[in-house]
This record gives sequence, C-alpha cells and structure tokens, in this order.
Amino acid sequence: MMLTLSVASTTWLAGLKLFGIIMVLPTLIYFVGHWLMRQHPKASNVWHVLFGLYMLIVFVMGLYVLIWG
Repeated sequence: MMLTLSVASTTWLAGLKLFGIIMVLPTLIYFVGHWLMRQHPKASNVWHVLFGLYMLIVFVMGLYVLIWG
C-alpha cells in the first residue's frame, strides 16, 4: 500500500512539474516579451499570434491525449 501511495504522489508531482513547464513558463515568457515589445507594435502582434498558436496546439494535444490516450 505504501509503495502505491508513493508512486501516486510522485506521479502527481511529475504532472505538476510538466504543467508548469508546458503552461506557466511560456506564459511568463509571453508577459516578459509583451513588456519588452510594447514599443514595437508589429512585433507585439506577431508575439500574440505565436503565443495563441502555442496555446491552441497545447489545448488540442491535451484533448487528444484525454480522448484517445
């Protein structure tokens, strides 16, 4: 029983770490880039499009894993 609980907690921690890498870190990079590019509106627009595409891909892949994984 203890072995199962320790594996489950490790799995949750690994999942939390992956969530941070996949979702939180790019969001922080996005906000830093947004702040740095506020003087360049066209570059800022490109930044928005790239971030939006990234989030769309992550969302679609998440649904794919949930439905067919």
